[in-house]
Amino acid sequence: MELINYSSNQKKAIEHGAGPLMVLAGPGSGKTFVITHRIKYLIEGSGINPAHILVVTFSRAAAKEMKDRFEKLCSKSLVTFGTFHSVFFNLLKTAYGFSSEQIASDELRYTLIKELIKRNSIENEDINTLAGNLLNEIALVKQDNISIKNSSQDFDLTFHSEKWWLVLNDSSLNHLIELVLKNNKSLQIAKLNIKKSEEAINLSKSSKNLDISFRSGLTRIETRENPLKNLTGKDNYSLYNIGLQTSYEFDLFDKFDNSIKEKEYQKIAVDASSKLAELTLEYQTFKLYACYLYLNEERSNLEDRKALLEKLYSMEKIGVEIGKSLEDNVLVIKEMLVGVNILLNKNEENINLVKNNLYLLVGTTSSIEVDNILNNTKNKDFKKLSSKIIIPSSVQSDIIINRPNVQYYLALIEAQDSKIKSLKANFYPSFSITGLLSYKSLKFP
Repeated sequence: MELINYSSNQKKAIEHGAGPLMVLAGPGSGKTFVITHRIKYLIEGSGINPAHILVVTFSRAAAKEMKDRFEKLCSKSLVTFGTFHSVFFNLLKTAYGFSSEQIASDELRYTLIKELIKRNSIENEDINTLAGNLLNEIALVKQDNISIKNSSQDFDLTFHSEKWWLVLNDSSLNHLIELVLKNNKSLQIAKLNIKKSEEAINLSKSSKNLDISFRSGLTRIETRENPLKNLTGKDNYSLYNIGLQTSYEFDLFDKFDNSIKEKEYQKIAVDASSKLAELTLEYQTFKLYACYLYLNEERSNLEDRKALLEKLYSMEKIGVEIGKSLEDNVLVIKEMLVGVNILLNKNEENINLVKNNLYLLVGTTSSIEVDNILNNTKNKDFKKLSSKIIIPSSVQSDIIINRPNVQYYLALIEAQDSKIKSLKANFYPSFSITGLLSYKSLKFP
């Protein structure tokens, strides 16, 4: 098929054979013209059945213009033109027998959701906000093809190791998380609080044991009216006193036992708080690491795009010089290059921001180690990492109750309950036994 008055790039696009093709073109560069002539070429030049050709646009106006211009080239054709919405609605209508009455408008969807909220007496501060949030959740379920039925995959969650990130099989991520857990100051303080809570338990237990105290004293007495003067002839004497006292209080109303329980529950809370801090650091590190991989991939794509635009820019400039292109096309590509450079600068800022956040987690002394780890991630694939992460649609309540933040508050409640019981015991009678063993002596100079 002979093409006349086309540029070489337009000719390549029109005569492209099997497989996908991406064409970058600015406003007024003849996109519609190329597409309509490519359809004609597929039918007449490649023998493609027109019923097998689908042309999709974003707007009705663009679809109508495309169809009208194509029909001037081929008056009789079975090619399908339409917007994304109209094409997929026709699929539903053809395959499943749907009609327009069966598709709910936005207003109808809001009305139905509000009726369900009221019917189920769901508490809410703003029914419109809640309805909007529920519709967004429904859209996510439909978009990600999440099953709303309970399945064994959703419930059979087994934690094989506390080091959950190991299942991702990423050595750089493993090294980074271990570095954060080793050097993070907040986590070190949390570990010290655990030791303090253990000391508090031991101190509380000691209050329940037998109380033993040792006493001693020396008193020098001088008096002219000393009744012993007649015997000793001395005006003064020394009185020595040494003694051992023991006491034991009976814990009839569990005052000491509840005090010990209070400290033990406080330790459980401190343990849970430390574990929560650890999990938070692990998650933050993972999120920053994944973000870094994504930004690296984004940068690579932007650099490829920049290289392509620079090539197009050079070709268009040559086209202008030989009269095969328009100056407007050069300006459009130049603007696109400026936009890509802005995105590259923003990408670099985001990468530095991710690095700085990682430095904060590990401390400035370990920042060089962080750089070394990140420098070894150039060949890491963000999509491969994210594909290993599965978020279940539902989990059992016994998994939620074992979360560290839930355990923390439950332990604090139990600790407060034990403290109240211990304090109440002070209002009841107490019983104790006290014994004293002492020795006294007089010494004259």
